[in-house]
Amino acid sequence: MKFPLNFSILRGLAIALAISSLASNARANVYATNLKLNGTTNNPTIVAGQDVSIGYILNEPASAGVTITIQSGTNVVRTMFVPAGNSGTSLGTNTVPWNGKNDAGVSVAGGDYSFSVTAAATGYSDWTQISSDTNAGNQVFESEGIAVNQNTNSFYYGRVFVALSHTPEGVPLGFNKFNADASPADEGIFSDGGYTNWTGYPYYQSPFRVKVGADDRFYALDYSGNGVIFSWDQQITTNSILSVMRDDNNPEAHLFSGFFITGTSTNRQVWMADDSPDGYGIKRWDMQPDGTLATDDLGTNVVAVGGDMANSSYDVAVDMDGRIYALCQPSSSDQYKYLRFPPYTDTPLLTADWKVDTTSDIRDPLALAVNPAATYVAAALSQSDAVLILDANTGASVATISTNSYPHYAAAWDNAGNVYTCFDVSDTNSIWQAWSPPGTNQATTFGLEVIHVLQAPQITSIVPSGLNLILNFTGPPNYPPSAFTVLSGSVVTGATNVVAASITGGGGVFQAIVPANGPMQFYRIQMPSTVSWVYITQIRTSGETVTLNFTGPSSDPASAFTVLSGSVPTGITNVTAATITGSGGVFQATVPASGPSQIYRIQR
Repeated sequence: MKFPLNFSILRGLAIALAISSLASNARANVYATNLKLNGTTNNPTIVAGQDVSIGYILNEPASAGVTITIQSGTNVVRTMFVPAGNSGTSLGTNTVPWNGKNDAGVSVAGGDYSFSVTAAATGYSDWTQISSDTNAGNQVFESEGIAVNQNTNSFYYGRVFVALSHTPEGVPLGFNKFNADASPADEGIFSDGGYTNWTGYPYYQSPFRVKVGADDRFYALDYSGNGVIFSWDQQITTNSILSVMRDDNNPEAHLFSGFFITGTSTNRQVWMADDSPDGYGIKRWDMQPDGTLATDDLGTNVVAVGGDMANSSYDVAVDMDGRIYALCQPSSSDQYKYLRFPPYTDTPLLTADWKVDTTSDIRDPLALAVNPAATYVAAALSQSDAVLILDANTGASVATISTNSYPHYAAAWDNAGNVYTCFDVSDTNSIWQAWSPPGTNQATTFGLEVIHVLQAPQITSIVPSGLNLILNFTGPPNYPPSAFTVLSGSVVTGATNVVAASITGGGGVFQAIVPANGPMQFYRIQMPSTVSWVYITQIRTSGETVTLNFTGPSSDPASAFTVLSGSVPTGITNVTAATITGSGGVFQATVPASGPSQIYRIQR
């Protein structure tokens, strides 16, 4: 049965008054998100010994410091520790430079390097609020849904999504997007997803619950009718919207009030809780490869009513091992409100692993979430005005947090183990909070970008030759001779004059011929750190496929290039069908093999 979610709280308090009585702000579980190099998510190219800026956001200060690790493959070449209280350990955006050198202070060799950021906290002895109620980013319009991106392989890892279900007149319904520190998302804080049928009033369940799938899609439930689901990319762009679950998947008009998403790629599933009296309980659908449910697919009944689940289910969650958690608003308060069922096999489940709470008001439990480690369950309470933490293995009560005089409507977890909730403080205003479990902690976030380090030019010998000098030097093997410039000066620190030089060579070994100038000169070789030409670095074959690795301008997308081929060097003019990937100046093209021999070039 549907109830207006704000039935108990039309308090009419100003938000400034409301927050004055809320829990104080403390700091605990910390992790790094929004990892960037030189301020972007591109793969930068630097010359060995040059600086690269490593940026990240901390959801709170790292009270036990931050460690940044640089690796070449599996080998750690540099470890940088930043003690607590120093730049690099603060709440919000931090930047730490890497100078391109190893732990011995020597410039690293040319190649690709990965990086990670480990943030640590001394922790607290009890569940502790780690967000600030006075922070503008934590103050939103009335919200009935919250979700956090737990996908470590996503550039949006740690992003917080809040559903805006009730806004002042003239303010659109939709979603707010925040970084882990509650700052606005880079592309902007708000989106309605291009969906024009959000209703808000009278139940404030459109939009209602929200989730982030392991497929890195954002999902939202419109519960203004019987419950339908839409999905978007992580920026909630209008052209990414998919109608996932529709009314044709629910022709009997059951009330699907809660949902969960599992799996990736072709193994994605939608789970839905049926709040209809004596309805399905919990149903599951397999998604099609396009991310939607097949037309008229009615799903599978995985948990049935009439057993431990009395007559309905209001919300659902599924852990990493397939165990099913149900939150119920049954017809009688002496029926179970929280249950965990074993993984579904092929018969609707009736018997729970554990089941608890036969005393609370039937409308008290409102939203359910299980943490990624499957150790805790969080339940938002709309009558008791708090969040209940249960032991996921036994159902035993662990803690009651965020206790105040405001109804709580949503619950979620991040991948670092913090729990999130939303509660109303007035008719159209809510606050979202983050809370940390007790204990010391640390979390490592791996950067998704790669640092391309170019071998710095090195003069290996200087040979007099009549009125000239021959400078033999090494450089990146993929650089042409035209990429280098010879500089000279009469003192070591003053080799800044451009010298007319004839430079030849390739494959990393070069020679420059310059005129001798004065009794003594110092020379150095200069090269750009950004590539402005296209250069094939490797060709390999596998079966009927040829793979071309090549470099190009770091600002160019893969679509900027075309592969040309021909059977003779002067006839490389045929456009070849190719799949080209890559970014940040490093690219790869795969083409079908054609004939006994072919010559290739990349056209920009």
